Amino acid sequence: EPLLKLGKVEDMRTEDFVSSAEKSPALRLDPSTVVRIDNSTAAKGFNLLTLSYGENRNQVEFESALGHPYFVYGQGWASCDPEKTLSLYGLRCHQLQVGDICISLSPRTTSSSPGQGKKRRWSAPDQLQHSAKKSKE
Repeated sequence: EPLLKLGKVEDMRTEDFVSSAEKSPALRLDPSTVVRIDNSTAAKGFNLLTLSYGENRNQVEFESALGHPYFVYGQGWASCDPEKTLSLYGLRCHQLQVGDICISLSPRTTSSSPGQGKKRRWSAPDQLQHSAKKSKE
């Protein structure tokens, strides 16, 4: 069976993330729980999300575009504004809620990250750059 199987993003299931992580030595399943959704910045086009992650349940707060989709364990795609997600990406999704467990695939790392246990604040583009730097280390 091939490591990667092509399909439509809207047809993805929780099992697709799990099996990809199991088959790949470079990727791991990375669950994070939605702790808080701050809608006070929605007029500016984004919400502030707080997620807890890792064994120590570290928290991170970041800006999320209203229509940005997240994959929720056992439910499928969700966002802070499902109508906006549908109009932007053609992706039907649920309303993201506190308590949802978002899953993604992240690079496996051998060392623990500095600053564990601290609450950090960053925006999504910074996260992508940070992840890219970590994967090169």
